[in-house]
Amino acid sequence: MRRRALRGGARARGRRGRRARALRRRPLPDRHPHDARRAVHDLGRGGGLARGARPARLVAPRRGRDLPGVPERARGAPHVQLSGAHLRGDRRARLDRRLHGLPRVRRPALPRARGGGDRGRAPLVWGRLRRAGVLGINGRNALYTLRWNPRRLYPTVDDKLATKRLCEDAGIPAPRLLAVARYHHELRRLVEELDEMDSFVLKPARGAMGNGIVVVVGHRGGRFVRSGGRELTREGLLYHAAGIISGLYSLAGHSDVAMVEERLEAHPALAALCTEGVADVRVIVYRGYPVMSMTRLPTAASGGRANLHQGAIGAGIDLATGTTQRAILRGQAVEANPDTGAPIVGRAIPEWERVLETAVRATDRTGLGYVGADVVVDAARGPMILEMNARPGLGIQLANGAGLLHRLEAVDDVADLPRPLHERIKLGREIAERTRGAA
Repeated sequence: MRRRALRGGARARGRRGRRARALRRRPLPDRHPHDARRAVHDLGRGGGLARGARPARLVAPRRGRDLPGVPERARGAPHVQLSGAHLRGDRRARLDRRLHGLPRVRRPALPRARGGGDRGRAPLVWGRLRRAGVLGINGRNALYTLRWNPRRLYPTVDDKLATKRLCEDAGIPAPRLLAVARYHHELRRLVEELDEMDSFVLKPARGAMGNGIVVVVGHRGGRFVRSGGRELTREGLLYHAAGIISGLYSLAGHSDVAMVEERLEAHPALAALCTEGVADVRVIVYRGYPVMSMTRLPTAASGGRANLHQGAIGAGIDLATGTTQRAILRGQAVEANPDTGAPIVGRAIPEWERVLETAVRATDRTGLGYVGADVVVDAARGPMILEMNARPGLGIQLANGAGLLHRLEAVDDVADLPRPLHERIKLGREIAERTRGAA
């Protein structure tokens, strides 16, 4: 009996081993849960293949062991850990892109002041930034987002479907929702519905930084025509929507929802400043008071998306007058659109009063204290809430040539008393005008 038990245990171990080997041989798709165990095994050549180096090997994990959470140095060309790689069959890999391409020596987060006497100049640089009221990301997180934005309320702005419901319940204008696909088996039905639409916007419900957004402006020869004139097949659109549902563009890499909105038509005054796509207006609202704003103008480089990370232009807006006062493109000051040559500075934002009112009304409904509201001025219906952000970026300070900190501190001095919406908007504009000289 003991021998039979031992033989049975050996057979079970053999089956488990065969299953484990089969799992290691099976290729893993991107965003697979095991994909998180990827790590660079060698930084000796700067995180990528050196000129003339052989392709990286895929190393199978040892039984019961994971790689450490930080890259380790090794010899030779970089080796990449893939949990689904088979040690023998997948020893060589033709990688079409770098994984974890980190430099061997990390650069500082901020460049040092150059020129003679760096040690003496650096405190002067920091002093000037502090006097200008420039808000850094650590200060934003510690003093504002963590303090004034309860974590339980984040889904109201992180999920665009929840934001739409919030706006609909409050009677705040927002783009119409045309279709939704939550599961892969719904995608073919979704594409069939899109075949009947002249134009639309396909986006992830929990995306960020403009990633995953496809703007379709028409049809040509059985294909979808994207903003800018590029074409997309039905299969390509189906594949893109499947990537959205799989979490390819979501904030945390979790499963997402593919949503389809109506495509808005930008107001002519803003459309004249863009190459393609639709411009929007970002308004930072703190404790119910507007404190800073900019308009984001899509370019050819941004693919029609109004996002600074994608290559859109950011033009700071004077809250008091509603006119653009400064513009940046990839962190550098510009005066005109690089694609068309149209001047950007000194342009009036249409329906400026309603833009501020729409932004403040929407943020009031979220229960969050530090929010970025994105408003589109539609040619037919005026200002509409596109989405909101509980962690708005700090590039708006560059676009305005002014820091946020002085304005936020001034709001703290007056925000404890309850005030109606229009009075808060008026005070916010006065604070922006008063603190402009402090920069």
